[in-house]
Amino acid sequence: MQGILSRRTAEPAKPYVHQPYPSVRYHRSGATKLVHSDEEHEALTADPDWDDTPAAFAEPAPESAAPKSKAKKAKADPPAAE
Repeated sequence: MQGILSRRTAEPAKPYVHQPYPSVRYHRSGATKLVHSDEEHEALTADPDWDDTPAAFAEPAPESAAPKSKAKKAKADPPAAE
């Protein structure tokens, strides 16, 4: 077996190597910033308004958005007459 070949050059494909930079950081206001080094990342991490994901600033769904049950609520018994 020869292994996986590159589509363009028919040479063996190179294994994936993760590169942490450049990457994007997200601000609470919706702004984004491209980060090129650990130093830039640390500078932004010191500010709580910046994060690695925009999901960090997502608002929780309001309770009114929760699915409503179609079950009928039990009626309270009327007060007993004395």
